[in-house]
Amino acid sequence: FYTRERQELQTEAVMLNASNYVAQVKMDPALVTRFYSNRLADFRIPERVQLRYVEFPLTNYYAAAEEELMKTNLNEVVDMNLQRLGTNYVQFGATPEDAKAKIRTEIIRNRGLNEARRRANEFATHLLEVEPARPGNLELVGATNGVTVKSSAPFDRKDGPKELEIGANAASFANAAFALSPTNDLFAGPLVGQNGAYVIGFDKRIPSEIPPYDQIQSKVEQAYKEYEAAGLRRTPGTEA
Repeated sequence: FYTRERQELQTEAVMLNASNYVAQVKMDPALVTRFYSNRLADFRIPERVQLRYVEFPLTNYYAAAEEELMKTNLNEVVDMNLQRLGTNYVQFGATPEDAKAKIRTEIIRNRGLNEARRRANEFATHLLEVEPARPGNLELVGATNGVTVKSSAPFDRKDGPKELEIGANAASFANAAFALSPTNDLFAGPLVGQNGAYVIGFDKRIPSEIPPYDQIQSKVEQAYKEYEAAGLRRTPGTEA
């Protein structure tokens, strides 16, 4: 009886959240603009930087890394790693063979990333040898080395650059990027990401700002809807 009753109660229960009430929110332009004015800090954009960078992608070195490792005892190294894992091999694959394939890939990836870092370090060395130090040196050395200089979109410390696959090194990358300046450290690297290595250069720094209402009107309206919907959810007798 308890189980049946519990199942019936679970079926009848309705989990309500603020999104159930969004459609009921009345959009009064005056109230929306006042909402924006009273919460300017909520819409502040943090300080951002924009970079110019050279990428040394893992894909450029993976095949060569695999070829070099195949000349050694790669299969034995994979087997030893699998044995060392014991029953914990499942973190790499459902079966021992799946785990071995993943371990093998990771070993090759690491070798490829090491080569990407080495190439990036060579580039950075040449870059820092050019005198006088100026932002345009990145393009100059890039042209002589046959690599393309790219530009990132502005990014903050929290989110990082969307164009670069930084992975677990996001914090150290952000620190290096925000330490750059037009008068002191123009360049940094090599910086190793998830799928390659990078040499980065200062482009511009954008101070923290609060965008005018007309630039972020849709964002403000959405925030207002969510705020008012949450209030409706807490109001007794309001139906979703």
